[in-house]
Amino acid sequence: MTRRASASRSIVVTILGCLTTLILLTALPAPAQATKLSEDKARAAEIADEIAALDDQLAEVVAAYEAVSAELAAVKKRISTNRERLDTAEAELAAAREVAGERAVAMYKERPLSLVDVIVGSNDFGDLVAQVQFLVKLGQHDQGIVDDLTTSKKRVEKRRRELLADREAAETALKRKDKERTRVKEALAERQSTLSGLRAEIEELEARLREPVVQSTPVAVADAGSSSSGSSGSSGATPSGGWWPLIQQAAAANGIDPNGMYRLMMSESSGNPNCIGFGLYHGLFQYSPSLWASSWNPYRSSSIYDGAAQIQATALAIKMGKGPHWWPNTYGPAFGG
Repeated sequence: MTRRASASRSIVVTILGCLTTLILLTALPAPAQATKLSEDKARAAEIADEIAALDDQLAEVVAAYEAVSAELAAVKKRISTNRERLDTAEAELAAAREVAGERAVAMYKERPLSLVDVIVGSNDFGDLVAQVQFLVKLGQHDQGIVDDLTTSKKRVEKRRRELLADREAAETALKRKDKERTRVKEALAERQSTLSGLRAEIEELEARLREPVVQSTPVAVADAGSSSSGSSGSSGATPSGGWWPLIQQAAAANGIDPNGMYRLMMSESSGNPNCIGFGLYHGLFQYSPSLWASSWNPYRSSSIYDGAAQIQATALAIKMGKGPHWWPNTYGPAFGG
């Protein structure tokens, strides 16, 4: 094939590459940033719903915590009241026993009081009956008081044990609700942090989509007298503006032909860093996401749509001899091969 035919073929390939890029840009609804933006917005909406649900759950847990806390306070108050009742019952029981003892001492101070004493000391039979009945009732009354107060004390002690059990149950429930409240708060904080990060990413993507596409000056295709290497000594206008300064720097650092690299870029994307080829290849030099993220690429942490990063990575890839394999249809024409 003659040099002129080769140059003509290069022109045709370049034109077809530009047309293909324009068709793809027109046909595709949005670049990958737009797809990522839509995904982020959908994810943000899901997380916002999760946060709303967690807010409702937290409100329920807080209400339950406050209810259990109020119940515990009420139980403690009942315990205090019951303790006062128990102290009162014990004091009354002690006083009743003391009174009963004093009466017993008074009745039997000199010697045990017998029925004979009552008879001798009685003025008549009616008085006798009255004194005997009084002694019986007095004994019954004292013992009744002691029995009643003993029963009351037992009842208060039983109530005390019940209240202590209620307090223990309320304290256990309060601890459980406190742990649940802490867990929900932590989950809520994590979701809010994730949502904040997503919103920041959404803002960044929206700002990037609003940025104007960098316009590159079309490369001047060498005429029939140009060298096959496409070096700076070829005839025709030299590329300028747009990505050209970065391409020159990257090419010089890696010892490759900047004109060939420029032509390769124009064939792949027409200088559009947001270019997507059939949904599989992205950026100035049309990398697949998996290839871009591979270990060979020291710039893989940068976005695949970062034009400057793609220029640096591509210069290195060409230096490594990857050009003919990774760009089989455009590398040869771009570098005059």
